[in-house]
Amino acid sequence: MRKFITVFALCLGIAGAFLGYLSGVRVESRFTSDGVAMGYGSEYMTWFWRYCGQIGFILIAIAFALELLVVIGNHRR
Repeated sequence: MRKFITVFALCLGIAGAFLGYLSGVRVESRFTSDGVAMGYGSEYMTWFWRYCGQIGFILIAIAFALELLVVIGNHRR
């Protein structure tokens, strides 16, 4: 069970990092040579693009908490 939780936490962490990367790319694409472009195109107006960074960091926090539980469980033996 501990190995499953560790692998699951690793997958959550990777998924969270990827979502955080996507959010960073979206924000970075708004900077131009003339300054900052205001507003997003229609492809960035969905709920996914609005919340992908927040979802990513929540997944990373859950992964960290799961790994912390595994470490605490190993110390109790």
